[in-house]
Amino acid sequence: MLRTDFFALMELKNCLLATLSLLIRHKREFILAIKSKSLLWGMTLSVTLLLCILLLEGGTRLFLHSHQLQTLQIPPYQSIDPYKPNPYIVNYLPYLYFFIPKAHYQAVRTSYQLDYKINTLGFRGEDIPAKSSTGLKRLLIIGDSIVEGHAVLLTQGLVARLNKQLNPYGWEAVNVGMQGASPIYYAANLPRYLSLEPDAILLFIHENDLYEDRVREKSYQQLPVLDDDSFLLAKKSQGISEYSAFLKLLQNIWQSFGASVIKNIVESNLQINWHDAAQKKLDTLSPFLVAETLFARQWKMSAKYLNWIKQRLIKKKIPLLVTSLCTTTLAPGLDKAYQQHCHNLHHFTQKWAKKENIAYYSLLEVMQDTFKKYPVAQVLVTDDSHPTALTHQILASTLFLWLKGFI
Repeated sequence: MLRTDFFALMELKNCLLATLSLLIRHKREFILAIKSKSLLWGMTLSVTLLLCILLLEGGTRLFLHSHQLQTLQIPPYQSIDPYKPNPYIVNYLPYLYFFIPKAHYQAVRTSYQLDYKINTLGFRGEDIPAKSSTGLKRLLIIGDSIVEGHAVLLTQGLVARLNKQLNPYGWEAVNVGMQGASPIYYAANLPRYLSLEPDAILLFIHENDLYEDRVREKSYQQLPVLDDDSFLLAKKSQGISEYSAFLKLLQNIWQSFGASVIKNIVESNLQINWHDAAQKKLDTLSPFLVAETLFARQWKMSAKYLNWIKQRLIKKKIPLLVTSLCTTTLAPGLDKAYQQHCHNLHHFTQKWAKKENIAYYSLLEVMQDTFKKYPVAQVLVTDDSHPTALTHQILASTLFLWLKGFI
């Protein structure tokens, strides 16, 4: 990215200097030409500028094309452990990270072997049709690996089940879940979500979201900027930069060096101390548990991303619905700190949603009842701790009853 930016900026500088030199050398002639209403030097200047623009545009397209192909080359199909670095995921601003579109691989653990097919927009599943072709209102479901359907067949996931339940009511549920996602990720990827033209958005808050936010904030400033992000957008912007690779590059350079809302939130949060003795003790149990003494502070940090999402959706007149979910923290036999973490998450999410006048539903009691009714092996996938197909079914049925009140 930096080499491409440097090339473009140097070409722009050279063209501007050449144009300035031309004006200086022919200053007198240019003034006389204007006075005599001659178009000669005006045409010369116009042609020079046009050639510069064409050279810049051609050079930018050439370099961006070769750079993009190298960066997003799809690795060959192979089996991978989903808990190790995934070669089918790349890390770039403004979206933090995403699946390489059209990637195909197999996720393997001792308890499952699942094919992962990534669509043209970088989400798991089949290609998402244009909204106009469906004749349905669109509920976009945003979340982490649970929404993505990790460790189960895509058809067994809660989004696929909700989609079948909602269709008779004139709605479709579209899955844009991404493993490891959290509020910072949802805020950064909002342009991708909006390009899918949702009529409403359901956002999942999960038990490890605060931890994931802190991890992403640490690495945010080291991430490179994507040269061209248009291939990740379902509905392209109609701005002039969408037709010019050079103008798009200048726009990306401006975004990478200029201030942005997400960048400002990250920089602000990095100044906050969120460690104490209680947190250090909890870290020995699990890195994603948040000490009760720090929960309010960490929630406030992550809520900044949620507030920005809410504000953007209000401007677009798109309703936001929120649900919170705990899975492993409610499993029986664990240290009481796990359940305390889950209850804190429920409390702060509910309090925030009420303050912001956002429709909210907690899945806390549903998961508690599920663990009471079924053994852990039927609730969470063995050697993985993600929800089983049975749990996805329970979650989908519960959410559908709640969603019926909005559709």
